[in-house]
Amino acid sequence: MKIFCFAILTLVLLRPYTAQASEGLAFAFVYFYKATAITEKTINTCAEKYPELAARGASTLTSWRQRNAVDAEKSAEMCETELHKKFTSDEKIAEAKARIEQIEQEYFNAFKTKIAAEGIAVCNEFLTMTERTEGDLSRVFTK
Repeated sequence: MKIFCFAILTLVLLRPYTAQASEGLAFAFVYFYKATAITEKTINTCAEKYPELAARGASTLTSWRQRNAVDAEKSAEMCETELHKKFTSDEKIAEAKARIEQIEQEYFNAFKTKIAAEGIAVCNEFLTMTERTEGDLSRVFTK
């Protein structure tokens, strides 16, 4: 995981405008850095848009947190450590964190656009994926 965070940070955050493949890597780093916040906000976005999904979303989020809380915290700490190793000045760290926030916002804008185009199916798909253990953060860490 440590090498993964470092590699993605090196490839992506240094280049504000990257190719589509690098954008996927950028989001991977941001997700590992902010997994809980991104998962919560994505589920809440669905619940706000489709109130009929609110109960399922709450249940899904509770289950996801139970399975992922420790690993999400560990992942965030590893990414934060790598961020501070890679960028030694406060200015560079602030720039990297601003880029992280930008990538996160781009994800949510794209998610909302996809919901507008495809409807409730997008949220059902996200909830189903989040309910499954195959995507849990524990798969990244060796026990």
